Amino acid sequence: MEARFNQDDNDIDAFESEVRIMKSLHHLNIVQFMGICVNQQKNIIVTELMEGKSLENIILKNRNSYVHLNMQRKLSLLIDVAAGMTYLHSIDPPLIHRDLKLGNILVDKNITRAKVCDFGISKFHKNGYDMTGNVGTAGYIAPEIIRNHPYNQSCDVYSFGIVMYELLTEKMAYSDEFLSIFVIAEKVKNGERPAFDESLIVSESLVEYVSLMKDCWQDDKYERPSFDQVTKRLAIIKDLLTV
Repeated sequence: MEARFNQDDNDIDAFESEVRIMKSLHHLNIVQFMGICVNQQKNIIVTELMEGKSLENIILKNRNSYVHLNMQRKLSLLIDVAAGMTYLHSIDPPLIHRDLKLGNILVDKNITRAKVCDFGISKFHKNGYDMTGNVGTAGYIAPEIIRNHPYNQSCDVYSFGIVMYELLTEKMAYSDEFLSIFVIAEKVKNGERPAFDESLIVSESLVEYVSLMKDCWQDDKYERPSFDQVTKRLAIIKDLLTV
């Protein structure tokens, strides 16, 4: 796999920043940095090959060739992502991904292992002070960021809640409403979340799944669980499927 950067000043800065970050990361559920290739036209980051591509590509884009993922498989992939994010948030200083989404989750050929990728706008959370500034992808951005309020690593947990929704429903958040990114941002800021038919959530495992999803996308950043807690709750939900 590779990420390409043009040879202008902004791209060079982004390239160097992502290389520094990726070189420091070593975890089973983080895409492994392999090296760089630099020439006059492009700077390229080379990572390990994930033959299954991204979850966005598998679930949302290639509908004609879509391979059905059962709930057991989805939970296994989510546990992988949560484990990778637990690692990012536990290093010193913690690393906030700031763009967690289906498109930045890569899987292996058999869709049994998931890894987090793309650290182009990631940032270390230094000195304990919350950050400000608008970053991320529409639909996944936490409300405190949209409001231009200080934020911390819990913004990644919010994004994970949206990932959970999209894996559950197998559709993009807010896609049914054909909304602009500005309208989506306004909805999120006003406390609205993606809609789904809750009458279909009948099994104990799905009830717990939706409960965790809603906890992740809580409006109050301090009410969201940590990724360590998310990982443990997902494991419990997965166990419920086999009861």
